[in-house]
Amino acid sequence: DYYRQEQQAGADGTTFRQQYAYALYVNALAQNADANGLATRSKSLAEADKLIKGMSVEAQQLMTIKRLSGWIAEAR
Repeated sequence: DYYRQEQQAGADGTTFRQQYAYALYVNALAQNADANGLATRSKSLAEADKLIKGMSVEAQQLMTIKRLSGWIAEAR
């Protein structure tokens, strides 16, 4: 909820995107294996991926971003 509120308030920097994407990734991992949990997991991972892909090409080349992107891809 915090990151959604910040995003609605205009937050959009690289650090914000990285932290929000990581929070979504962790949220996805914490979901149950039932249908509801799997849907939430898929949505969270897709949103995290979208945040990373919305970064500049230079930001996407940072090791921390590349690592997070890899984790998200593996979890999908």
